[in-house]
Formats: sequence, structure tokens, C-alpha cells
Amino acid sequence: MDEKFVGGLIFPWGLNLGRPAVTMRITKERIDFNLRYGLTALLGGPWCVERERVASIHLGRESPNAFSKVKIIEIGGLVWSFWTSQPEDVEHALDELGYPVEPDARTSWK
Repeated sequence: MDEKFVGGLIFPWGLNLGRPAVTMRITKERIDFNLRYGLTALLGGPWCVERERVASIHLGRESPNAFSKVKIIEIGGLVWSFWTSQPEDVEHALDELGYPVEPDARTSWK
């Protein structure tokens, strides 16, 4: 199974790329972030988070414009925040592939 979602991304070092500049690809082995619209030539990538490095996944509504953040937290504390209008679909894909999605994250994390 291979799932793709389009959204924005806040990198662990703080760079924020708005939606729809990033494609997130989820596989059993890893989560890949690829830039769209030729941005790879400027900023590099793709960036990968290997499955065994994922400590937890948290969801939360962050903005009045109906986009939600899916936080991928690596062992060691690096945080990748993916902005999406489809948080439930992203959550379902991650859960189906065995990623550690926090069951109460949607209500407890802001």
C-alpha cells in the first residue's frame, strides 16, 4: 500500500511551506516528503522519516481555515508538521500501515 497526500509542511528546523507545496507519501517503510512545482531545485529533498524512527503521530486542528496539522514526532524529538485538509484520511493511512497514531490526539493536542 502506498498513500499520497498534498499539503504544506513545517520542517523540524522551522521552514514553513504552505499548502499545496508538498506531497507526503506513506509506505510501510517510511514517510517521504517531496516538494512540488520545481521547489526541489531550490530547497533539495525529498526528505524521509524511516518507520523505525517514528515515535508517535499526533493530530490537531490548528487553523480556522479548516486545515489540520499532522505531527510526526521522531525518536529524539524532531517534529515534522504536515498541513492537510484531510486529517482523517492521513490518520487512517498511517494507522493502517502500523504507525503509532495517538488515539486521543485529536482532542488532547492543540
